[in-house]
Amino acid sequence: MKVPIKLVSRFFLMTLPLITMLASFFPNIVYGQAGTNGTKTWSDRDQNIKIIFSTSPAQPTIATQSVLRFAVQNLQTGKPVTQFSH
Repeated sequence: MKVPIKLVSRFFLMTLPLITMLASFFPNIVYGQAGTNGTKTWSDRDQNIKIIFSTSPAQPTIATQSVLRFAVQNLQTGKPVTQFSH
């Protein structure tokens, strides 16, 4: 079944503004980035923190041991965050 290009473009033209509007209702958006060495970074500007998570091996597999490491840093200074509040 072939979908007409006009239909696809109309779909995106209608849904993109809706997604943009919905995103404004959720201000605590966290941005993530996956590295090539198994390291992932999340930045939360509202809380002023950056979380760095890594695995060893970079691609864990089932039934093998893995090491999980994470660090929480101040987003502006890069210094470790030692006190947390909930």
